[in-house]
Amino acid sequence: MSEQKVTATEKADQEKAVRFSKWFFRKYRQWVRSRPDKQEDFLGFSNMLGYPLYMVSDWMSGEKIPQGPQILCVAGFLGNHV
Repeated sequence: MSEQKVTATEKADQEKAVRFSKWFFRKYRQWVRSRPDKQEDFLGFSNMLGYPLYMVSDWMSGEKIPQGPQILCVAGFLGNHV
């Protein structure tokens, strides 16, 4: 059985994705609490950001992080401490 070696860059990217997903989830929870009905609405959150549900889900799970203009959009809606 061969072991996969993770490069320092890959490890840093993984850690960045985890940090972003934690921050992003906190921002989602704040958004939910700010809603009058306090109901979860992941589709509404995705629509507010202007990105498809699958993409926002990937960001939330840490599978991917926003890039380029996406990060600017997220920061514009949720704050610039991204």
